[in-house]
Amino acid sequence: MTKKNGPHRQCIGCRGVFPKGELLRFVHDASGCALFDETQSLNRRGFYLCPERGCLTSASRNKRGRSLLRDEKAASGLVPSLLDSLLGSVERLLAGSGNTMSRDLANDSGENLREGDVLLIRDDIPGQSGGTLTEAGKARGASVFTVPPTVLHRSECRVIKRNSPKISPILRNLRFYERLSFKGREL
Repeated sequence: MTKKNGPHRQCIGCRGVFPKGELLRFVHDASGCALFDETQSLNRRGFYLCPERGCLTSASRNKRGRSLLRDEKAASGLVPSLLDSLLGSVERLLAGSGNTMSRDLANDSGENLREGDVLLIRDDIPGQSGGTLTEAGKARGASVFTVPPTVLHRSECRVIKRNSPKISPILRNLRFYERLSFKGREL
């Protein structure tokens, strides 16, 4: 028998058991709609799902998932609202994190990137502009993500240093976004 470290929860879509931090938690509001619980701390009845489109789809098809998601319309709108929530969370965390740098892609070769840093590049920037910085980031061990322009309002890219206190939740939400979206693939 293997020893489990930390709390584990069951995904209602695939019925797999995973560490709590690797799953998305949803709670019901007063009207019965499922809301994403970003901090996994709201005192309401909740359920967990893997950050995979397949689990969201299968949850809306099985009996337990239908009872928790309440109706098919709510289940179909869950992915877009979840993606918006994840990006909104990353935006809020970036606004409050002090150990980040905005960069101009034309003048940056990536020499200040280190292993463990997170590099965010807007997805509307032409590939050639961000190519050098992306390659430099990967070569130096940084995690590189493309994000919509709404996350990076004025800058073309942003670096979150590895010693930033908010890097863990930002990285977690970016990885969830990456798994749920076709646009947010880690490079």
